[in-house]
Amino acid sequence: MLADLGDPDLLFDSVEDGRKLLVTLNAISGQKVLDISVERDIPILELKHQIANVWHVPPECQKLVLGESILQDGRKLSSYCSEEDVGIALLALSQISHICDALLDDDPKKRIESLGTIVKLGRKGGRAALDAISGMLNVEDASVRRAAVEALTRVGEQGNTDIIAKLMEALQDEDPDLRCAAVDALLKMATRDNQEAVDAVWQSIEDPDKKVQRSAVERLLGVVEVGDDRLITAASIRLKDSCPLMRQAALRTLVKVLEKGDPRALTAINSLLHDQSAQVRRTALEMKCLISTRGDKLDLFSVAANLDDEDADMRLATIQALTKLAVKDDRGTITMFGRMLEDPVGFVRRGAVWGLTCIASRGNTRALAAAQSHVEHQSMDVRCAAIEAVGLLALKGDERSKELLNRTIATGDNKVTVHSAKEALNNISRQHM
Repeated sequence: MLADLGDPDLLFDSVEDGRKLLVTLNAISGQKVLDISVERDIPILELKHQIANVWHVPPECQKLVLGESILQDGRKLSSYCSEEDVGIALLALSQISHICDALLDDDPKKRIESLGTIVKLGRKGGRAALDAISGMLNVEDASVRRAAVEALTRVGEQGNTDIIAKLMEALQDEDPDLRCAAVDALLKMATRDNQEAVDAVWQSIEDPDKKVQRSAVERLLGVVEVGDDRLITAASIRLKDSCPLMRQAALRTLVKVLEKGDPRALTAINSLLHDQSAQVRRTALEMKCLISTRGDKLDLFSVAANLDDEDADMRLATIQALTKLAVKDDRGTITMFGRMLEDPVGFVRRGAVWGLTCIASRGNTRALAAAQSHVEHQSMDVRCAAIEAVGLLALKGDERSKELLNRTIATGDNKVTVHSAKEALNNISRQHM
């Protein structure tokens, strides 16, 4: 068992029962790393795993020495001590030479695994680890190069000029995915005053690959200030890009980088609310909710126009947006949600029920009338949606709603609607209990 209380002299279990052995681990400097109480027969590999929990050196990078003996993974601790021993002192070394050797393997998977091990070692690997990782930036396999870029950000210190230089070189790699990774890594490693690195990412906005362009636009948000003219210009140009994902990224960027209230944000959003891509339209709707004022009639009107969108997900997103923008018991929104109870798609009808109950107070006559008018609709799915809405909107003393629901139950034309009606009645009766 290990204990780490922030003190180098760690606590340990009692070893009086004779089955336990106190292991003291010392660094090559002579400083104690930890004390650990373990079973005598513990396998060496398991011991290393327990040590790794506190020392943060992966088992494969540990070298444990007792006297002149190097403890071997395939043996047990008891084979290195006598029955009379109650404690032993081990010298603990961290080594990566064999891991670096494994990076020379022809198998890309083994190289990536080795890079993962070095990442676990962290900064304890020192210069040798950084050199080994950097050497993988030039190998033939692109997946290894990408893993090396990621490893550099995990092992190196922010502001390390050598790493930044390597990442800037990676921006010229033939693999677009690696260039994307390099953009992300570069802005993680560069400090705000490292203008050369930031400029290199700016150049990636003109990369021939759309993914790299999009990555550069999105990542630059982390280092630029609100009102940055370069990013505003770059994002504005890409609002008309042929790639839908780029238009999405450009719009998100523009909304974040413009000053609050800047009319350019609203203009950009409105221009994409009717984009040919449903995904872009949904993003525009999302951004509209971020900048609009609740209750603004013009904003509500421009959003509501998308309730007729051909894309069902967009119609649902519009309902959700209206619940964020409309004030409580807004008559126009309630009327629109009532109409959406007849939408041909089930999850949109469910969204309309949810929208009604979000906007309308229980007992709201307009919302309740909209739901009641659909309880006997010819479509079973519409009836169920309306019945659910009635159950969530009617007051306990609403006899009209109870009559409609009881008639549905008595008719018994469909088990699903009968069940829905019973649930709705229960919802009405449970009020104020």
